[in-house]
Amino acid sequence: FCFLHVAAADDKTFQGPDPATEKVIRVSLHRLEKMFGQRGFGFQDEQNLKEKLSKLRGLGFESADQIAKATIGQGFPLYIVRLDTLRKYNNGTDPWFLLAKTDASIYPLLVNLKVRSSATVTFQQEQKEKAKIPHVAELGNPDLIRLLTEARMELQKEGRCLLPSECFAISIPALSLQLFGYRDEGA
Repeated sequence: FCFLHVAAADDKTFQGPDPATEKVIRVSLHRLEKMFGQRGFGFQDEQNLKEKLSKLRGLGFESADQIAKATIGQGFPLYIVRLDTLRKYNNGTDPWFLLAKTDASIYPLLVNLKVRSSATVTFQQEQKEKAKIPHVAELGNPDLIRLLTEARMELQKEGRCLLPSECFAISIPALSLQLFGYRDEGA
């Protein structure tokens, strides 16, 4: 995990979850809560309870109650760096051109203001709909979302990354690498 600092002139502001996105995340959390709740999975013996707790902790939660209490924080738009673009990159050129915007965002899931997990939401064009419809692609990644959130908070203490559009997540799939990126308009 590392930082990528880029200078950019893109002034579009990334907004927090819109009502449709928040609703789809809440539905996914509710399903997860029911699945891991006392009646879910039929966990009866001690071994099954240990498996249940292990799976919950892998998602970043300690109990189904925490899932029910989760709130959705300010998300991170997701950019990717394609391998072919990375191969063409020349040292010293603006790294902003390496980034390709995706239709995905990563939202922190908080319990009592502490980052526990995340929801990755993609926006897909439905055939009959004119607008893009949000879908939860993944729940979990507690370590990644904690690092992204901590990095944003550190920069905010320094007076940077104050607008939501100035901080984002970057994925380089070919290298299995996740980065935190931020925009510095003054650079």
